[in-house]
Amino acid sequence: MPVSHTPKKVQRVAEQRVAEQRVAEQRVAEQPEQQLAEQQLAEQQLAEQRLAEQLLAEQLLAEQLLAEQRLAEQPLVEQQLTEQQLAEQQLAEQRLAEQRLAEQRLAEQRLAEQQPNERRLTQHKA
Repeated sequence: MPVSHTPKKVQRVAEQRVAEQRVAEQRVAEQPEQQLAEQQLAEQQLAEQRLAEQLLAEQLLAEQLLAEQRLAEQPLVEQQLTEQQLAEQQLAEQRLAEQRLAEQRLAEQRLAEQQPNERRLTQHKA
């Protein structure tokens, strides 16, 4: 018998093959568990991605609604500004009219005061 085929070596080779077979069987048994874990991880990542997309969509919608609201309020603000400008213009015109009226009355008063003086001068000369 050759040295390489001693019963101990045959037994060791057999034990090694049995151990390798067990490792292979264990790997095969672990594959579904690993696949399940990978699938669960993929599903979790997909759920997180969908949630992030939903949050982004909600944020974009909120920004769009805010922009539309501001756009809708803009004519109102412009109208209020126009009304305020119109009121200020009317007030300025009213003040100008009052000032002119006061100047006219003052001019009439001075004219009225001058006329009696001129009459007296005319009467004095006569």
